[in-house]
Amino acid sequence: MNEKIKKNLSENIKIEVLECDFFQNSIKSESIDIILSSYGIKTIEPNEYSTFVEEIKRILNQNGEMMMV
Repeated sequence: MNEKIKKNLSENIKIEVLECDFFQNSIKSESIDIILSSYGIKTIEPNEYSTFVEEIKRILNQNGEMMMV
């Protein structure tokens, strides 16, 4: 799914795919325009919810968006 989206969109915009452990990453603060999460959300443990949300807030830029598939 992610590869299909990347192929369709990459003709018009620059896309960099990052695959990493979301809870242990080196992504710079406020450096991400879009987060696309496919299938990963359901694997987060309830005790990780707040850390997950805080990390999203940290890495997304001011106008960033998150999409869940």
